[in-house]
Amino acid sequence: MLKLSDRGSDLTIDQFYRDVGAKIREIRLRRRAQNKNLTQEALAESVGLTRTSLTNIEKGRQRILLHTFTKIASALEVPAQQLLPETSTVLASIGVELPAELPADELGFIQRAMSPEANYAHLETKRNSRLRKPSPRRK
Repeated sequence: MLKLSDRGSDLTIDQFYRDVGAKIREIRLRRRAQNKNLTQEALAESVGLTRTSLTNIEKGRQRILLHTFTKIASALEVPAQQLLPETSTVLASIGVELPAELPADELGFIQRAMSPEANYAHLETKRNSRLRKPSPRRK
């Protein structure tokens, strides 16, 4: 088990921030190409950062606060989870390879759980249906 103080873990965390920064840059450049005038300076100003801070975030050299992360996603007009690394990247960065003999249903569960697009709406629906069930009447 890796601890946050382990050297390997630091590399994993660093890679995570590089991946997030690369996604932010990729989407910003795509928006800029669509004539949205989304320069580093414009994006940084819209979320309350300096251009230098945004540059460092895009390069993965600066860690990002959660509220700043959501502001950036909003300014880029994308869901925040779109800025997170892909499941395969996360698994590879922590040195996990799923066994080939893993049953399909278990593999699917792990992939859905690790996916940034994980949809938990079905859990909310199930919880709401339990709340609406009339309780049995006592005689």
